[in-house]
Amino acid sequence: MIFSTTSIEPRLRHAGFTLIETTLALALTAIGLIALLGLIPHGLDVMKSASDKSIEARISQEIVNEVMLTDWQNVNSYDEIIRYYDNDGVQLDDLGLDKLRINYNVLIEIPDSNQGMRLPGGGAADPDIKRIKVTIVTVPLQLTGRSDFYNEEYKDRANVYTSTVANMISDYDASVLSL
Repeated sequence: MIFSTTSIEPRLRHAGFTLIETTLALALTAIGLIALLGLIPHGLDVMKSASDKSIEARISQEIVNEVMLTDWQNVNSYDEIIRYYDNDGVQLDDLGLDKLRINYNVLIEIPDSNQGMRLPGGGAADPDIKRIKVTIVTVPLQLTGRSDFYNEEYKDRANVYTSTVANMISDYDASVLSL
């Protein structure tokens, strides 16, 4: 008969982690949390910037739509108009202008408003096509003049949106419509 040299008593197994393993796990977790917490300010800045761009695009589109709905003879009246909007992109009235609510300063320009726009390829300017330039400066104060919009101090806060509008009713169409 063969006898085993191992003990009949079961081996006691020590369960759990050592102090070194626990310390390393906590250190790695802390480093990971610190890295994640460091990303929060950057994420908030990106979210604010995306929100500003979205509101600015909506303001610009609103202005271009308004100009497109205006009678063509009155389109030039929009040249060098300044408007103010709050942080939600809602236009503030000039009468009860609350300067504390201003977040977006908007300058509307129609370059070469009297001649019309030159098309690529040369030739004369077409008076039935106009370029609309909407400059939006995101600062919480009231800009009052055109020069304020081109101030070097606000250069990094200014965005320019350019659109083209056309007179959809030509002289021929107008004469046909009057019949």
